[in-house]
Parts: sequence; C-alpha cells; structure tokens
Amino acid sequence: MTCQQTSGQAGEPTIKATAPEVYDSGRQHLTDELLKLDALIRLRILNFRNFDASKNSDALDGLCITDEEINGVLKKESGAQRRSSPRPEKSQIEVLLNHTERLQAKISKKVESSLESGVYLPLTQLSHLFHLTPFEQDTVLICLAPELDLKYEKLYAYLQDDVTKQYPCVNLILDLLCSTPERRSNARTLLHPQAPLLKYDLIRFGHDTPVKPLLSRGLEIDDRIVNFLLDLNALDSRISSFAKVLNPERDWSAVLMDDQCKERLVQLSNDHVRQRLKNKLIFCFCGPYGSGKKLAAEAFCRPLRLPLIIADTRDLLNVEMDFEKAVRILFREAVLQPAAIYLDHCDLLTADDQKYVHYQNILDRAIEEFSLSQDQAALGAVDCGCKRQWQELLNLEVHAHTHGDLFKLI
Repeated sequence: MTCQQTSGQAGEPTIKATAPEVYDSGRQHLTDELLKLDALIRLRILNFRNFDASKNSDALDGLCITDEEINGVLKKESGAQRRSSPRPEKSQIEVLLNHTERLQAKISKKVESSLESGVYLPLTQLSHLFHLTPFEQDTVLICLAPELDLKYEKLYAYLQDDVTKQYPCVNLILDLLCSTPERRSNARTLLHPQAPLLKYDLIRFGHDTPVKPLLSRGLEIDDRIVNFLLDLNALDSRISSFAKVLNPERDWSAVLMDDQCKERLVQLSNDHVRQRLKNKLIFCFCGPYGSGKKLAAEAFCRPLRLPLIIADTRDLLNVEMDFEKAVRILFREAVLQPAAIYLDHCDLLTADDQKYVHYQNILDRAIEEFSLSQDQAALGAVDCGCKRQWQELLNLEVHAHTHGDLFKLI
C-alpha cells in the first residue's frame, strides 16, 4: 500500500492510503513481462552491433535482416525510450540496464499484490506448479513471445544472424538472461533433460539434429503450455482420444458402498479439504461393471472442487503415440487443470506379459514424478480380486507414504 499526502482541515496535511497496483488479468501481466523482454533485446542488439559492425552488407540484401528493419521494429517500444535523446552506446546500455531493473521491480511488486488480491496469473501459476526458477520462467516467456507477436521472429533471427532462426536457440537465451560467464554456466544445468523445463515438456528442442551443440539448438514452447498461459485451459488435444474431463456433481448419498469404507473415504476427503494433506492419495476401487466405481471417485472429488480426468486404459494402450509419452501428457494435464486422474480398466496393465510390466513401471514413475501439487489425487478402478496386482502396479510397498487403499463396491 502506498500513501499520498493531501490537505486537511486548517491546511494540515493528511495521509491518504492508496491501494497497491495489481494486474487485472494474466494477459496484462504478460504484457509487462514482454516489455521487460523488449528491454533485454535492445541491450543485446547494442552489444551485437558492437561485435559485428559489418552487418549492413548490400550483398546480402534480402538474405539477412538489416539494421534498418530492426530499427523500424524497435520504434514500437515505450514512449519513454522514444523520447530519449541520442546517447553514446555505453550510456545507452546503462540506461537500459536501469530501465530493466525498474521494470523487474515493478513487475515483482504487482505480482505480489495481485496474488494477495486473488488475481489469477497463469505464468506465475506455471512457475509454482513446476517449481521454476526466475531464469526458467523467463525462458518460457522468451519461447512464448513469437506466439504472441511475430516481431519476435524477426528480432530473434537478427540476433542469431540467421534469417531461418526465428525461434530462440539456447545461446540466445543465455545471452539475453545471463550477464556473466558464471551465470551462463549455472543456467545450462536448467536446460538439462531432467530439469523441469524439458522434463515436463514445457518447452522442447526443435527439429534440429541431435548432434548439434547444445548452444545451437532451437527451443519451442509446447502448444498446451501456450494455451495455459493464455488462460485457455482446454484438455490437451493429444489425449482427447482416451481421456475426458468430468466436473463432479454427485455426492456420497448416491454411492452404494460398505458404510465403514464410505465413512473412511469421507473422512479422508474432509481431511484433505481442511488440512491440505501433503501425501498422494491413491485409491483402488474394486467391483464389477456398474457397481459405482466412477461414482465413488466423483463423490470423493466433489468437496475438493477437483475435476476428474477419466482415462480409458483400453484406448490408452491403442493410441498412435508412444505409451510413455501419452501417460506423461495425461499426468501433466492433471497438474495443469488441476485434476484427479481416474484410470478406467487399468486392471489390463496387471497382466504377466513383460510388455505390461514395462507399462506398469512407466505408470508408477509418472505418479511419482507428477505428484507436484497437494491438490491432486490419483484414483484407479480395477476389477474385483486385483488388489495384489494393483499394489504391484503402483509399487505401494516401496512408497509407504502413499495411501494405497482398496475399496470394494458390490
């Protein structure tokens, strides 16, 4: 909260409190983040032109992006920058560095005030869900920018001195975000395949050949992440052939279940609402077709206000994409929604065939890796008599912190 001095009675000054600045929406937050990116790009352009003063070659006219073209793009920058009188390049760099620091401080303050006011900011939420560092969040933004404004394709191509490179490569990201060799070295570890950005497919390497050095490899943002950041939270189209989202409407009164089992489930649900339990919740609902397994899962999720992603294992096993990739997209979708996963007919994965043992291991890893949020629960439905196989499937004997409860419906 800020204070403003005004005149009171008898000319005495009074202090009038003003509300802190907040974002109206996630789009407004992205606009400020892009202004910060613009400042970083201008900084890089100054350094780039110092390094290659011969870039205006007429011989390459039409095959390269000229300084004049980029100057035209940069004219769309903020009014404050347009009004600035010409300065020596060293002075321009200092001005831009100060401008960038002020922008970052303003954004951080507005984000904090917005979250306190209950404003939903998808970029901040993405960072929270996947535990991203500031560098990783800025990397996502750099990859997102061409999806929001095509000017970034031209700017990226210019800075990479290659008209065909319209998406950022690793080297460009490090140039924009890292001011020292030490920071560049540390940031490279955040682009490792097991670091969050690539592990959870928030971004991916382009179609470059894998033998290219890391610095030369291009990065692209995943389409589902673009939609998430634009607050378009539709189910990932790649899993729509075997999964759908259900918003729970029915409660426990509609569930036919042993009273003791029902009471235990209700208690777990209530505890999760009140205490936000940190443990993963994994339930095995057993019973013949029509006994109400989905209904019990729906009733459990209703007080949590948690949607269900119902995935049919029969269709999952027959999708064209790789099984592991499909499972990872499914579980990432549960994080993004957020939602619980209900695996229908998952007893198919308990066969003794070695192929299905491999599938079990994939599912077990996904449950472990994507249990990032306290708001999630993994729910499964199997046929009666499969408790042993289901425990093996989820490796519950190893993960003692997991609720691996069997609930029998008749």
